[in-house]
Formats: sequence, structure tokens, C-alpha cells
Amino acid sequence: MVAMAEVTRFEMQEFGLSNYLIYQLTRGLTYRWDWGCRVYPACDIEAAIAKKLAQPRTMAKTRTVLGNFRLRLRGQSNVVAMNFLPQLSLAEEMRLLEAQLRVAEANHEVVARETDKLLAQVRRVVKKNRSQQRDCSESRV
Repeated sequence: MVAMAEVTRFEMQEFGLSNYLIYQLTRGLTYRWDWGCRVYPACDIEAAIAKKLAQPRTMAKTRTVLGNFRLRLRGQSNVVAMNFLPQLSLAEEMRLLEAQLRVAEANHEVVARETDKLLAQVRRVVKKNRSQQRDCSESRV
């Protein structure tokens, strides 16, 4: 990932920052207009994030979002991509993938059964409500 030089409010929103948090971070910062968007220097945003994180009343969820966004600004990521399959032989790779497929199929079956149960419950509730509505409308007549 490449470090970001500039940031727009839209990019901050897309990353999950709330409008109010964006307002708090960008209040008083210098910006330039580009195609109708305010563009802020990433170093200023990073300083504002550090200032916000230094405040003791900042909530834990906000700290997490800001920390992850700061990593993005720096061009870092909290996700490490690792591919272990090239180190395996073709036969071992096939066995591993088949095992993962079996697990996925088993999970799919469980989810399908739970979905069927829920749909049956919904049908019963809808049928019960319809019969109660009919009874109620017949008693009015």
C-alpha cells in the first residue's frame, strides 16, 4: 500500500469515520478545493488523529477506527497477506482445499437448515396473523 499524500472527507467517510468525527478532525485545518471537494494534507489529518487519540475521553471504538485509518494514511495495513499453499506439494494442496470445501459445505448445510426453520416460523406467524385479522374483520360485520 502507498502512503496517502492527501485525504478528502469522502475518503474518510468511506473508511468508516462518522461525519461528526470528520468535522472534529478537520476543524481549523487548511485545505484546497478540488472538483468541489475539500482536500486535506494527510500529515495534518494524522496530527489531528494523534491529538484526538491523546484525549482520555475518546471511546474505544473511535480509537480503533482512528488507529486503522492512521495506518492507511501511512500506507500500512493491519492485514498481513500470507500464502502457505506454494510451500505445499500439489497432493497436499489438494487435500487441504478438499478439507476446506467439506467444512464450507457442512457450514452451508447448517445455515440452510436454520434458514428453513426460520422461514417455517415466519410462515406460521404470518398465517396466524392473517387468521386473526379475518376473525377480527368478521366480528365487526
